[in-house]
Amino acid sequence: MAIANYNLGNDLYMKGGDLVVGVDGDLATCDDGLVTLVQDVIHGLETTPGDLFGHETSGAGVRRLLGEDDPGDLVARAISDFLLYDPWVAPRIVPESIDVTRLGDEEAPFDGRFRIVFSALDADTTTNVNLVWNANTNTVEELA
Repeated sequence: MAIANYNLGNDLYMKGGDLVVGVDGDLATCDDGLVTLVQDVIHGLETTPGDLFGHETSGAGVRRLLGEDDPGDLVARAISDFLLYDPWVAPRIVPESIDVTRLGDEEAPFDGRFRIVFSALDADTTTNVNLVWNANTNTVEELA
């Protein structure tokens, strides 16, 4: 089976944080590198550096910022830095394309939502990824 966007990686397929079992009873793998990259980004958003044995520097570290008075700008910066510098994610993203925006009313209390936009380095093209991530609930909405 050919893997689309093979240069973006290949990994086990996860849904809702759980491994998916394929029709043959074995663990399913992603058949699209772009899906693998998005999974890696979401996993990194939920990870604090030091959490993963063997990947001690991987992760955005957002959890440690959520106790601040107004963590919105700090979290946006941590997400941007993760996308730019994480050794497992950054090589597959166009650095100039990264845009992280805090969503919601600036006057209202922080609700934890961020719009995350970046371009993935496909084999022949550049593919834009547009996500809304809620730091409070670890939920993701992929917009395009």
